[in-house]
Amino acid sequence: MDLPRRAIPSMAGLLAFEATARYLSFSRAAEDLCLSQGAVSKRVRKLEQVVGVPLLARTRHQVHLTETGEAYLSRVRHLLAELEATTHAVRSEAKGREAIVLAAPLSFSLRWLMPRLRRYRDAHPGLRIDVVTAAENATLEPDSGIDCLVHQGRRQGSDALHLPLFDIDWIAVASPAYRDRHAVRSLSDIGRLVRIEQSDLPGLWQAWLGQSGIELFDNTHSPRVEGLELAIGAAVAGNGIALAPRALVEAELAAHELAAVFEGCEFRDKGYQLSIPIRLAGDRMVSGFADWMSREALAGARTIRAA
Repeated sequence: MDLPRRAIPSMAGLLAFEATARYLSFSRAAEDLCLSQGAVSKRVRKLEQVVGVPLLARTRHQVHLTETGEAYLSRVRHLLAELEATTHAVRSEAKGREAIVLAAPLSFSLRWLMPRLRRYRDAHPGLRIDVVTAAENATLEPDSGIDCLVHQGRRQGSDALHLPLFDIDWIAVASPAYRDRHAVRSLSDIGRLVRIEQSDLPGLWQAWLGQSGIELFDNTHSPRVEGLELAIGAAVAGNGIALAPRALVEAELAAHELAAVFEGCEFRDKGYQLSIPIRLAGDRMVSGFADWMSREALAGARTIRAA
C-alpha cells in the first residue's frame, strides 16, 4: 500500500536533524551542511511537523534531544547508513565491484582461507578480496564496512543469509618427537602428559575428555597460551599436546610437524558459518564468493573424511 506523500519526511530534513542532534548545535550543523543556521532550523521544524511531535528541545543557548527525538535519531541514523550502503552497492554493481571485505577469525583466515584464496583470485583477477580479523562482536551493519562475515556458531536472524561451512572437530595433536619420546599410545596415557591449555577456551580439555568418559586430570602445571595459533605453535615445538580443529592443522599433519594422537577421539563443536547481509544478496560478486567458499568447505570436508 502506498504511503501518503505527506507521511514521508524529506531527506533534507532528516540530514538537518541528524547533524543538529550530532552537534547539539544549529550553528555547527549549518557549518557541516554548508547551510545557514536559519535554513537548518527551518528544515528541522518541517520534519517535526511531519513527525507530529517535537524532536528537539530549544532554549535560548542550548539544544537537546527530547525522549522521542533520541529514539527517532537512532532509527534515522540506521536508515541513512543503510541507504548509503545500498546506494554504494548499486553503484558498485553498475560499474563492477572492485573489492569484497571478508571478516573472519585469525586462525580460520590463516589456515583455511589463505591456502585456497589464490585460486579464487586467479579466476577473478579484477576483484580484490580484503581480509580483516573479525572481532568477537563483529556485525554486518551497513556502517561496519564488512561484506561477508565468518563466525563460529549458528546465528539466526532475517537480516542476513547464513551458510554453514564446516563443523569443528577438535583432535589432540603433538609433535612426532614428543609422541615418540613419551610413548603415547592410548588415552590412558593422558595423565602423565603435558596438556597445552588455551586461556581463551578454559573448558575445552574438560569437554574433550568428558566425551570419552574421562575426568579432567589436575592441570595446575599445564602451560596456558592465548589463542589457537600459540597452542599449535607450542605443540609443534614439542611442548606438549594441544587440541586443534582438524581442518585447521591439515598442513602440519601433512608435513609431519604434528601427529594426531588418540585417533578416534574427537570432540565436535559448533562450526564455522558464513553470513552475508540481505542487502547484498543480489550482488553477484558477493554471492559468487559466498558460493565459492561453500564449495571449498564441502570439498575440504570430503577430503578430511576420506583421509
